[in-house]
Amino acid sequence: MIDKVKTILASFSIAAILIVAEHFLKSSFLSVFLKENLVGLLLTLMAINTATSTVISSKLEEISERTGADFSNVIKEIKFSLVEQIVLIVVSVILLIIEGSSVLETKIQYFDILINIMLATILVYAVDILRDTGVAIFNIVLELGKKDE
Repeated sequence: MIDKVKTILASFSIAAILIVAEHFLKSSFLSVFLKENLVGLLLTLMAINTATSTVISSKLEEISERTGADFSNVIKEIKFSLVEQIVLIVVSVILLIIEGSSVLETKIQYFDILINIMLATILVYAVDILRDTGVAIFNIVLELGKKDE
């Protein structure tokens, strides 16, 4: 759980740096990109992660049958990452709805920057989930390669 908190804080820090830099540079690329594409991108990343997780699960089952190793914790983490991605999609939709609120924009100073930081945090976190899945694939491939040698 502490690792998840560290990942969220790291994602938030990266997002804050990006959005604050964007603000000071008077650019709108990332903010516009997030507002127009975040949900679609998250769905795409989830589809990629789901397919990859299926490959990981089948390889772990294959390894488990050969070695008797218990990968139940790994399978739980894979399921949890898919739940995380669904939560990220739901939260991003909620944030995008809130982002369009003229009421909140007038009442909260730096409202647009705060929303954009939260949206960027979601993107960075989702990319980290994909990175983590990729690392798992490479670790499995390396381990399978060692067994064959």
